[in-house]
Amino acid sequence: VYIFTRIGSTWTEQQILHASDAQAGDQFGVNVSLSGEILAVGAITEDGGTGDLIPSAGAVYIYK
Repeated sequence: VYIFTRIGSTWTEQQILHASDAQAGDQFGVNVSLSGEILAVGAITEDGGTGDLIPSAGAVYIYK
């Protein structure tokens, strides 16, 4: 997830967010929602590293 700030008409990249427990195929960033200073980022196929025990359970990461 790329974080940008805008000053006037200029957008500047500030940060790139990655899931702390990222694995291939988690789809981190497929959904995002911003409310004030709170950002929620979805990873619809995150399985917590459990493999087939809970396939594609999903996760939401919250940033402030």
